[in-house]
Amino acid sequence: MKVFPPPRAAAVYHPGLRLLHWLMAALIFVGLPLGVWASLVPRGSERSEILFFHKSIGMTVLCLVALRIVWRLVSGAPAYAEPLGRLTHAAARSAHVGLYALMIAMPVSGYLSSNGAGTVVPWFGLFTFPHLLPKNDTLRIAAGQAHYVFAWTIAFVLAAHLGAVVWHAAIKRDSVLTRMWPRYRPAPSNAKS
Repeated sequence: MKVFPPPRAAAVYHPGLRLLHWLMAALIFVGLPLGVWASLVPRGSERSEILFFHKSIGMTVLCLVALRIVWRLVSGAPAYAEPLGRLTHAAARSAHVGLYALMIAMPVSGYLSSNGAGTVVPWFGLFTFPHLLPKNDTLRIAAGQAHYVFAWTIAFVLAAHLGAVVWHAAIKRDSVLTRMWPRYRPAPSNAKS
């Protein structure tokens, strides 16, 4: 029977990047269901309220992903404690690039759809993002369809990402997941002989 390896110090991402990762994960896992819920509610004040939060969360994710990309490019990534196989490394890199692309494409397509519809894109009631494009039904429909496709795509990629987390933590039992967790620090030894 395989047991978890003993804890050991492992290279981890910068604490700010870890905070951004978990904050964005929380926002995405709230924003996606809000978008689905809004699509099921008839037009009216309840739908508008749901979309108010959905849009605010989406634009927050867009701003945070821009910050995260810059920060990640500057600080780099920690080395893996155990080398990944070539296929695993390629799959991880592809999934992460896909997630970053979708974290940009989702809010941009939602913003364009709102612009095309002539509706505002709020940020939690503090301000609204400017309309960069005029009202346009073709833009609204195309961006709305793209937003729908991106939503299903990000749901699939997130499911694969979570599957990989489970695979690394429960099946391979390696230290890949520790790169995004707080740094492990062994307790000081106070044992007396």
